[in-house]
Amino acid sequence: MVETDEKKEFYAAVGELILWTSTIDSQLTKAVILLYQLGASLMAENVIAEIPFQRKIALLHAYLKQIRNRDWSQKAKDWINKAEKVNGYRNITAHHILNYDKGKLVLVPAQATKVLKRIRNFNEANGPDIEPPKTLDDIREWMKIAEEVGNEGEEVISNFVELERERVRRAQRKND
Repeated sequence: MVETDEKKEFYAAVGELILWTSTIDSQLTKAVILLYQLGASLMAENVIAEIPFQRKIALLHAYLKQIRNRDWSQKAKDWINKAEKVNGYRNITAHHILNYDKGKLVLVPAQATKVLKRIRNFNEANGPDIEPPKTLDDIREWMKIAEEVGNEGEEVISNFVELERERVRRAQRKND
């Protein structure tokens, strides 16, 4: 029974991390829409949501060069870089399998490419350069980071909303 409870706890942690990453992905979608002024476009959110996480990151990095407010730009860059790390954590949890290592549940890579990489990284003196298994504690730490990044994202999005309002104000003044 302990085994089942431990697995449920592991699954819950993985699920929460994935949900936080989905929240962050949604924030990236909103950021792209705001910065590229797509808000008035019909179905913009549905279309932008289909863009892969990494492409949204690239779009945002490209646009941030145009933001003059250094504080906003730096805060957004930091958030985007952290979001990219969280996506990496999600990828680890999504592409590894649950297994036992010395009686403890861990996530280990199951893909053939990972196994081949281990063989290629073999070091004669130290043995294979093997990525350590990921434990429940690792995933809990990643969840905390993901939650922080999600909260930071709310602030960054509110800055982008303010940026859009300022654009609209300037356009109205120009037209008056």
